[in-house]
This record gives sequence, structure tokens and C-alpha cells, in this order.
Amino acid sequence: MWLSQMTAFRAVSHDDQIQLLKGGSIELLILRSVLTFDKDKQQFLDPLDPEETAAVKVDHASSL
Repeated sequence: MWLSQMTAFRAVSHDDQIQLLKGGSIELLILRSVLTFDKDKQQFLDPLDPEETAAVKVDHASSL
């Protein structure tokens, strides 16, 4: 993994490394959701689903 080659990353404890990776994963998921949101249709789209059969409308996502 490229992170293990970073001196600053290796300098923190293993537990802190795990927390940084977990936190970064959540941030990436949030950014990805922004990229897949269709504002006009108010739904999240799956880029691999051109027919939009897996689209999730905002009102349905709030109940999850």
C-alpha cells in the first residue's frame, strides 16, 4: 500500500493508522455520493446502471 511508504504515516501508532484509514474512507464515500447525485431528479445514481434501476431517491435515503 502506498501509505506504508509515507514516513509521516509510519510515524503514528498502528491504531491511529487504522483510524486515519477509516476516517478517510468515509470522506471518500461522501465525495463519491456528491458525484453520483442527480440534482434535477433528486436521486443518487449508480454509474454502472444506465437504466437507473438502482437509483435511490433522497426521500427514500433519509429513511435508511
